[in-house]
Amino acid sequence: MRSLSPRRAGLALTLLQATLLLALGGSYLVDRIRLPRAWVRVAPVDPELPIRGRYVSLVPLVPSPTLSPPTPPRRSFSRAVRLRAEGGRLVAYPTSAEDTSGPRPLPAKVEWSDGALIARLDQPIAFFLPSGAADPSRRASGEELWVEVNLPSEGMPRPLRLGVRRVLGGQAGQAGQGIGGIEPLRLD
Repeated sequence: MRSLSPRRAGLALTLLQATLLLALGGSYLVDRIRLPRAWVRVAPVDPELPIRGRYVSLVPLVPSPTLSPPTPPRRSFSRAVRLRAEGGRLVAYPTSAEDTSGPRPLPAKVEWSDGALIARLDQPIAFFLPSGAADPSRRASGEELWVEVNLPSEGMPRPLRLGVRRVLGGQAGQAGQGIGGIEPLRLD
């Protein structure tokens, strides 16, 4: 059996890596088309961390209309939740030991916000920024940062694009509000 020359071995390795990259990219493209999408309000984490690179860490703040507060009532508590896209918004639902259908539950800290329960997911999601883009996590007063996500069957939501919602005094993040008014950000 004859051996490959260094040039042919390099070409073969390049083709293998390109095939793997295209397969992964194609998989994400198919997921982007077929998976449910939803908007969710987010809170930035560590916007000043010098080693974070060209991304922002965002904690999803998911409305939880069917969660029951614990007895006795507490300001916040930990709970595993399942996420669903409903009417273009991300919603968190309680889980039980018997319920094994659907996506795997995600750990969250549930807290009261503006009179409604909000599930603050324990693990932030990373939104990668193009070089030269301003930090979108710094918002003016009266603006909320939102992210459109895909919901894979396993793991955290995958961010697609960022948006801003301008709110009038005292109405930021109320659970009953629709998704109207979210303006996608241009990050070029």
